[in-house]
Amino acid sequence: MAGVGDDAAARAMGAESFLLGLIDHIYAAAVAPERWETVLAELSAALGDPAIYISLRIPGPRAERAVLSAPETDPGPVYRLHLDPAYHAVFMRLSTVGFPWATFDPEELSRRFSRTQNLSAAFREEFLKPQGLASEGPICHLLATVGGRPMAGMMIYRREGCRPIKDSELALLDRLVPHLQSAYAIHCRLAEAQHQHLALREVLDRFPSGVALLDEGLRVVFSNRSADLIFALDDGIRLENGRPRLSEPQQDRGFQQLLAEAVHTRAERGRSYGKTLSIVRSSGRRSFASMIGPLLAPPPGTNLREAAAILFVTDPDGSQISTTEVLQGLYDLTPAEAELLRLLAEGRSLEEVARQRGITMNTARGQLKQVFAKTDTRRQGELVRLVLTGVASLGDEGGR
Repeated sequence: MAGVGDDAAARAMGAESFLLGLIDHIYAAAVAPERWETVLAELSAALGDPAIYISLRIPGPRAERAVLSAPETDPGPVYRLHLDPAYHAVFMRLSTVGFPWATFDPEELSRRFSRTQNLSAAFREEFLKPQGLASEGPICHLLATVGGRPMAGMMIYRREGCRPIKDSELALLDRLVPHLQSAYAIHCRLAEAQHQHLALREVLDRFPSGVALLDEGLRVVFSNRSADLIFALDDGIRLENGRPRLSEPQQDRGFQQLLAEAVHTRAERGRSYGKTLSIVRSSGRRSFASMIGPLLAPPPGTNLREAAAILFVTDPDGSQISTTEVLQGLYDLTPAEAELLRLLAEGRSLEEVARQRGITMNTARGQLKQVFAKTDTRRQGELVRLVLTGVASLGDEGGR
């Protein structure tokens, strides 16, 4: 017959098993945020069904300004259980004029879960009561603060008709503190990596040339907008199961050899390496120009660590300059001069430009002379090179 000691041991083992399972879910939520819903549901069930709220705002200048000046404008990622999202604005409004509870010690709440007391009347009437929450302060833990104000953290509210949270359960919550803090740190690092990835994509999407990063299996793991457009044409080069292929079989054999050589060559800073290849187009249009080479290690924190080689593809018939307004602003050109320069930069001859624009050669030569003077160039080749290697060649979302 089991004794009292056996029952206590069984309860302790049950609590330990629950704790380990919950910790596992917390780390899973760090990389898959939707799993926070599971964490909150399991935690609430173990504590007598309270309402729970967790905020995971990412540190940074914008978030810190919001916390200090207008926190209601940028709550960041939040997850809640048994709480009405409509009352979040009420909470934030009350917080800006003075925290809803008087016993607010950021250092204490950063170390452990603590009960709060001395609620304001407005908080009771406008936030707790309408949601069926007990008229008492929540149990809180802060994950991050700025200027003494909460940036990220967890709050647990007892609901009307539910039992109070015991001191022994509060001790159990304290055992979660280091794991919640570690999960939050992982969450922040992943968010920063995602931000870097998006910033990298925005920069590369402005390049007029196609840029594709390949892994050791010669599959594309990243491509900019220009590369996507070139691959979609299926005019001499395409993606086949994620791998660049050329339409002409004999040329493709040499191309695949260059790709394989690039992914197995160690790139070194300060050394230029790249093999060029002219890609014949099925349409008969001017060939794509390509360059293939090994890739230096991607920046720390990005999710492109599998990238081993880089492929550049340029369409000589593609538009290099998205708008004449850019050229006007850079070189103080008239609209007619900027249009002439844009067409020249796309590879057209002066005769073709004059014919396309419906002007005489004398007018075209006169405009070109003015462009030379304003850009401090003397030859047409020098002028085109100035444009294609400068900021005017960088595109934008709306210009293509």
